[in-house]
Amino acid sequence: MQTRSRQPSAKALAAKEQADAAAALLTAPKRGPGRPRKNPVISEAPAGGKKPTKRGGKSGRGGKAGRRGGRTGSSAKEPPPPYVAQTENSDREINDSDDFNLDEVDDDFDAEPTDDFFVGALKSGVENGTIILSDGEDPLGDDDDNDFNPRGEEDENDVDFFDEDEEFDDDPKPSGPVTSTPFVRKKAAPKGKKKAPAKATAATRKSAARTVEEQDEEEDDPFMVYEAKINVHDGAALRQVKINSKESLLDVLSKVAAAMLRLNNEVEMSCEAPWSTKMGSKKIPQYITNAIELEEFWVNFKRRVKKTKTMDIPGILFRNMRDNNPKPKAKKAKEAPCREEAGGETVDPRNSAKAKIEEATTAIQIGMRCKREHSTRLCYLKYDGSCGAYTHEHVLEHATLLAGNTADVVADKVPAQLSSKLLDYFRPGKDSRQKNRPDDRELESASNVAAPAPVAPAPVAVAPVAVAVAPPAVKSGPFNFPTIKTWLLFCEEHLERGRDKHDYAALLPVFTVNGCTRVDDVARLSCELLMSLAAKEGLELTIGLANRVVDYAVHDVARLKKGKKLTDDEE
Repeated sequence: MQTRSRQPSAKALAAKEQADAAAALLTAPKRGPGRPRKNPVISEAPAGGKKPTKRGGKSGRGGKAGRRGGRTGSSAKEPPPPYVAQTENSDREINDSDDFNLDEVDDDFDAEPTDDFFVGALKSGVENGTIILSDGEDPLGDDDDNDFNPRGEEDENDVDFFDEDEEFDDDPKPSGPVTSTPFVRKKAAPKGKKKAPAKATAATRKSAARTVEEQDEEEDDPFMVYEAKINVHDGAALRQVKINSKESLLDVLSKVAAAMLRLNNEVEMSCEAPWSTKMGSKKIPQYITNAIELEEFWVNFKRRVKKTKTMDIPGILFRNMRDNNPKPKAKKAKEAPCREEAGGETVDPRNSAKAKIEEATTAIQIGMRCKREHSTRLCYLKYDGSCGAYTHEHVLEHATLLAGNTADVVADKVPAQLSSKLLDYFRPGKDSRQKNRPDDRELESASNVAAPAPVAPAPVAVAPVAVAVAPPAVKSGPFNFPTIKTWLLFCEEHLERGRDKHDYAALLPVFTVNGCTRVDDVARLSCELLMSLAAKEGLELTIGLANRVVDYAVHDVARLKKGKKLTDDEE
């Protein structure tokens, strides 16, 4: 049987060469820090075929070479060759020469690869098809070669380095161009992190503003018709109306007035929209009563449409400003009318209160009128059984309590609230001597009842001795009443009567004209008669002062009849 020898194909040889070149690149030492020399020194191998020896030197830190007993000798460094100007194709001429052969380089050669080595490896790889170049790259960097076409257009003189029938292995990660320095690639931003926006400069702002203006000019079509849906408020509810930018003011007014069910001359339009000015949280309405104001409305509407990219703008409300009449405010409590009964006539509360107080005053005047010797004045019973004058101040406070329906307040009895003012008022239980003393009301009720039949006393053994009791002294002769002038001055200087600064002396001309000379003449007058006499003389006399003068005159005349003087202290 005849055996046939197998020889490697051209494809296998090319793959082997590519693998050898890659292995040489991987085993080559890394370039040290710093920029490489412009004219590197290439050490030649000796004639005997020995490799250049390395001599380890001692390091300042006691490196491995010193510890392992390495050679301590070191060859002197050769000075760099002088600078020689090279042509652009000098490196290419060296690589094209027959002296350079990549196969003859020993695998253990540890010299740093030079630029010529990389250029030669790149050229040989391109020629035999082991290295593929991307479009637009010049493998040798010649300036005279104008075959570089950035747009990727084909040329008739282009040389195709590959056959269409030749098969290549699909490499998912094709390697880039073989160079000593890898490509600088931008790192992709990690997922989830956004790239920080670039800072805006004056130039970018101007360009952006110019772009926006140009865009607005392109979008602002003068022939474009804008249509708006507005809400019309008729004072009770809303109705929706559609208006467009081509309608006149009269057309818009007619639509709004028709939605409000009113005539055109009864409507004065105003608009509240999202772009309206606000005062706090309340929108200020804007009048639309002429063509300029309507045009301003459409300008604001167009801006809103460009911003929101839609014509459905909510919140546009049209109102009738003639409906904004001021609403009646609630009146104060003292001015609010009140009704006595449901469906009755309205009564002013001030008049109602005044009527109640007048009614209570009338009841007090009847109930507190003296039942004893002072039938023309109001009195109250003192602790000693005598009468005290019930002045107008007491009557006013008593009437206020009675009109307010205060508990335990009646018209014919001094209320407990006046006990601090009437200190001499008899209060049962405070004075044991007066417990059994009947008051005026009991005496009045007892007078209407028939007296019981007298009972004959039982006979006594011894007749009682009669004790003569002297009768009370009675003033004999005429009463010396003071003159009215003296009495009026006494009232002004009195502590109780003059503390309110009443002008008693102003009544002197009234009494003089009418023939009143002494106090007893004043005591015979009534309050109404005194006020009428003062009115005839042109003097405006209040009812309070008239009551005071009459009451004080009656009181002083009674004291003088008992033989007392005006200056004596009251008991």
